[in-house]
Order: sequence, then structure tokens, then C-alpha cells
Amino acid sequence: MSNFNANISLNKLDKLCERGFFILNQGANVELPEYINSWKKIDILNFSFYIHPRQSLFYKIEDSSAYFLIGHAYNPFSNTIFEDVILNEWSIADKNSKEDAFDYINSLTGLFLMGKITDERISVLLDCAGMVSGYYSVIDNNILISSHTVMFSELFGLKTSAYVKKLLKYKFYSLYGAFLPGDITPYDNVFRIVPNTEVTITLNTFDIRINRFYPNKAIESITSEDEYKKQLERIADVFKKSMLLTAEKWKRPAISLTGGMDSKTTLASVNDIYDKFSYFSYITSKAEKLDADAAKSICKAIEVEHKIYDISPIASEYADFETTKTILQYNMDYIGRNNVNDICKREYFSNIDDFDVEVKSWVSEIARANYYKKFGKKKMPKNITPRRCSCMYKIFLYNRKLLRYTDKIFAEYISKTDFENHIFNYDWSDLFLWEIRYGSWGGLVITSEHKYSYDITIPYNNRKLLELMLAVPLEKRRKDILHNDLIKIMNSKIFETGINIVNLNETKLREICEKCYFNINTHLPF
Repeated sequence: MSNFNANISLNKLDKLCERGFFILNQGANVELPEYINSWKKIDILNFSFYIHPRQSLFYKIEDSSAYFLIGHAYNPFSNTIFEDVILNEWSIADKNSKEDAFDYINSLTGLFLMGKITDERISVLLDCAGMVSGYYSVIDNNILISSHTVMFSELFGLKTSAYVKKLLKYKFYSLYGAFLPGDITPYDNVFRIVPNTEVTITLNTFDIRINRFYPNKAIESITSEDEYKKQLERIADVFKKSMLLTAEKWKRPAISLTGGMDSKTTLASVNDIYDKFSYFSYITSKAEKLDADAAKSICKAIEVEHKIYDISPIASEYADFETTKTILQYNMDYIGRNNVNDICKREYFSNIDDFDVEVKSWVSEIARANYYKKFGKKKMPKNITPRRCSCMYKIFLYNRKLLRYTDKIFAEYISKTDFENHIFNYDWSDLFLWEIRYGSWGGLVITSEHKYSYDITIPYNNRKLLELMLAVPLEKRRKDILHNDLIKIMNSKIFETGINIVNLNETKLREICEKCYFNINTHLPF
């Protein structure tokens, strides 16, 4: 029985779990929600795939195995653009060795869940930073893998856990974004698929195994200026190839722009093919106006047309505002509330047909030493600990019992994902941002909010590309020298504008306060 009680008109039912999917082992005894009637059902070996009308499933069956991919992918290292070719190349690599298979996966850009089915098991993993959310569980010998946690409640009648209920009521829960710690979900024994790990479920015994496949070796750090210049060329080449593939893959791709470092780098990478894209920004607040005006000035400097969508932030001006608000909360399984501005954007853009995919510049911050900037540090503590994770996750000024339980969740996360044995010479705070901040919050926002309006692709969302960027010395990443130098060599006109808009919330006072909080709270024994 559906827990969705809103009075939704027929033309809005297909927005529930927009572009979502779920996978069930055949023979599962469940009652499907009414809105699933419009979804595509495809049986592959021992599993049934339910795919939203605006989502894509690609699969390849050979012998007694099946390879599948939900979403989209492209490979800037082999210039492979189509998913059926990607599945074929992946299957060839998989037959050679598991290491070759993962190496091939690490070269993919896109937003996807992909996996393999045999007579004995199913294995699944996500795109680089988990920009497609994925969750899994075994319930009463039923295997469920889904893009939305709400599906577990719909199919099995699960209730929100006691811990999550307390966390959602916590005074400072909304700070740092609405998402849950570690790999937990609103429901006990339902877990998030963590980026850089593969989840394997055995069919007969229903055992679950987590295999971390990345990082699998030390990063080759750049130590000289000559090596750095060569690395810049390598990174720029991957960017340019990614954007060329994007222009071929979609008929009407559009790049969303701000005046910030990440989107400027994306814009610079399109040099020589600017006519293949359109460019836009939007305004629903004062901060967004600064970004939009800066983006327009940058586009003017390189002589490309830029469109600003002036979106009213007044809820009463949208006839379906309340319905959209309710659907978005449902899609996020009620663990967060969308602000009015964001709801207005989603409703506005769902009625706009100016492009078929938005090119976002997310994931880039993984290479920009984000937590060093956030806490005003030149050096982070050497090792990852559950308490350090908890302090990065939320501000726990009081309710120490809730903090200690959150520590426990992160301790289980570190153990389950074999984090410490795979750190090598990577910075653990970079991987925390990668797997927790982006893998949980970012994937949730993209999957359950932004895709309400249109499809999205992210050129930074590629392990091998991030690895090239993370090999650059910390100081060049922390001070944004890397991104500035990339802009210089890809399109110097953008660099010469001198425009760079920073987040208005990132003040020196906030940095000092957060640094004090982190330093003190990570040392308290309670």
C-alpha cells in the first residue's frame, strides 16, 4: 500500500521517482504502487527491471551472464559515446580480468548504475561520485536495488528508524545539507551504494558483500613544474574530449553557468565548439543574480550568447507549486525540505523545453581541497576517524548522545567500505567529500530534485579525470591554481576577465568558527 497520500493529478503521477528505477529478483512477493503502471518492465535472467519512462536501460546477455547500465555513460579516454558499445567493451575487459573491468569502469563519465548478473549473483556499482543514487537490501529473501529509498517503504512497508527520526528533529540537521551519515538510509538494513565500491548479492544465500575497487593503488603525485605542465595538458585533453562527446550524444546540450571557478573551467573546455552548446543562468535570489550577471559578462568576453532565466521565487505564482513541493519531498523520502526557491526552479524548468540535458560543473570541488578551505587549514589531521567524520557531517554542539551514535555509524562505514586499507597516499578528506558529501547529498539532490525538470550530465564525474587532478600538489589545488591554469590554457579570454564569484556564505568569520568547532569537537572524549 502506497505511503503517498497526496491528491496528484494524472499528468503529475509520472513525476514520482522521476527518471528512477528499481530491480527485483523474480518471484518477489510485493504489491507495486499504482504509479509504477506507466514504468517499463524488462526481465533479464533472474531479475525484473522497472524503469521510469524517461530513464534508459541498456543490457547485453551472453552465455549465462548479463551486463547492464541504467542511465547514460561515455568514455573520453577511448572516445566511446554509445552505451551498447560501452557494455561490449566492459564485458571484454571483464573476461580478461576483474582488474581490467574496474579499470575500464574508472574511465567512464556519466550518471549511471551498472552491473552484472550471473546464475549465482548480482553485482552493482555507481558512476564516479554517485550522481545517480543507488540503494540496496535483502528483505524476506527479496532483493531490491533502487534509485529512491522510498521504494523500500512502498514495497515492504518499512518505517523510518528511531535514529533517523531523532536526527531529522535535531536543531542543526539542516546545516550542511539534507542527507544521512555513512551509508545508512531512513530504514534499518537498507543501505546506500557508496561510490568506489561494488555491492554483490548472492541469489541462494542472499549474502551481501562490499568490495572497494577504488582507490586500488597510490596516486602518482606531481613533483616538478615540468610534470605539472604536462599534467595540465592531460587534464585539458580529457575535458575537451568529454565535451565533444557530450555535443555528439545530445542534440541540445546546455551548460549552466555561474561566475565560479568550476563552471568557468567547464566553459573554457568548450573552446572551438561553442556553437554546439547553449549557455544559461537563472535568478531566484540576490546571490544568484551576482552569479548570473558574472556569467553573462564572461560569455560576452568570449562572444557567446547567454540566457538568463528570471524565475519568480513567489510560490503563489505557480499553479502546481504545492503538488511539486509534495512530490519532491516524497522523492527525497522526507529526509529534507526543499526551500521555496528550489521548488520554483523545478516547477519552472519542468515547463521549459530549451535544451535536452544540463551540463553541470558539480564534483569539481573534490579536486579543490574543499575541506582545507572550509576549515582554513594548510594541513588536515593524518588519519580518518569516526569523530572527524561526524564533525564534517554536521554541527553537534549539544545532544552528545546523537553525536556518539553518529560516530558509531561512521565507524561501521569505515570498516564496511575498507576505507583505511585503500587510502594509499590519497587525502582522506578528499575521499570523504567524494563518497559522503557528493555520494550521499549530491546524488540525492541530483536524483530526487534536479532531475524533476530535465536530464543532467557532469563532465567532472570521471575517476581517471579526478585522479589526474588529485595528483597535483595540494597547494595548487587549495589555492585554485590548478583550475586557473586550466582556464588559461583552454581559453585565456575567460581567465583575463578576472571574474570569480565566491559563495557569499564562505566568510572569514564562518571559516574561523568552523575551524574552532572541528578542532575542539574532534578532541573531546564525549
